Amino acid sequence: MLVVALLLSLAAMMSYPGSYRMKGVLGPGSYVLNTTFDEGYYVENRTLIMHSENASVIVYHGGNLTSHSFSNDTFTLRLYSTPHIIVESGKVNYTYSMSGVRYPYSMLSVPAFILMIVGSAFAMMGYIKFLGEIKGKGQ
Repeated sequence: MLVVALLLSLAAMMSYPGSYRMKGVLGPGSYVLNTTFDEGYYVENRTLIMHSENASVIVYHGGNLTSHSFSNDTFTLRLYSTPHIIVESGKVNYTYSMSGVRYPYSMLSVPAFILMIVGSAFAMMGYIKFLGEIKGKGQ
């Protein structure tokens, strides 16, 4: 049981890297850059790059509020969570990129844990019985 638990736990730790990139133009209004990538992956890195000739934006991410007024420049943000963007004026070109890992076999850790507990209990019972037999033969 312990060997099977070890194999299942190793399979549960298999990870697969992935990345996602989204580009577009935002006009005045409120936007949430929410993707399905957030649901399937543990996101390790988020980057938002914005460029505009003349615009004003507010970006809310992970409890942080950042505002920026563009005058033909580029603004790069490292994000902590899904960004909420408010474009107050103008148009903004953006590139939103994420990278992360997914663990598709992570649910195998549950039976691995159960097998580990049961296997450890059987091993302890066998060891105690073995010690009892040795003690019985020694008398």
